[in-house]
Amino acid sequence: MAKFMQVIDSKAADLVENGEAKAAFARLLPQAFAMATSENEEFLTMSVREMGYLAMFGTSPEKVSELDALLKEIGG
Repeated sequence: MAKFMQVIDSKAADLVENGEAKAAFARLLPQAFAMATSENEEFLTMSVREMGYLAMFGTSPEKVSELDALLKEIGG
């Protein structure tokens, strides 16, 4: 499996390429995931950190931390 950098700096495109990471992203940050995988491909170039600055992505520090922990398990 690919190693992930700290999740808040991982690009959405990198997260959706890995099945386990994609599922965790979709479950924990559903609004950000839906927007990142929508027709606007620009969102795939954004990191979770960048999404966190914009309310439209619906992220929270708690969910980002939870996703970070899961990705560390997935990526080793």
